[in-house]
Amino acid sequence: MKKLLAFLIKFGILAGIVYAAVATNPDPARHQSAIEAKVASLKEKDILGQAERMMVPSSAGNGEASPMTYHNYFVASKVTGSDGAMLSFGFFQKVFVTQNEL
Repeated sequence: MKKLLAFLIKFGILAGIVYAAVATNPDPARHQSAIEAKVASLKEKDILGQAERMMVPSSAGNGEASPMTYHNYFVASKVTGSDGAMLSFGFFQKVFVTQNEL
């Protein structure tokens, strides 16, 4: 009986963590706003326009010209660019932009 109780407690804790991860998975709008904020901060820091030359693709002035694909993995999510490169990933309502040269 004690083993069953210990198992149920461990399973309950694990189920609670998984539920919290699923319930707080960032949506596509949160990913988009994080990417736009990163692009804006790069433009703000760059006085000579070097960030514009490093854009992927170079014709994307504000990051919206290249299509982005949202991938939902229930406990985490990511956004990839048109070339398949991961632009951001997120979990627990946090989004991390993965490419510095957006």
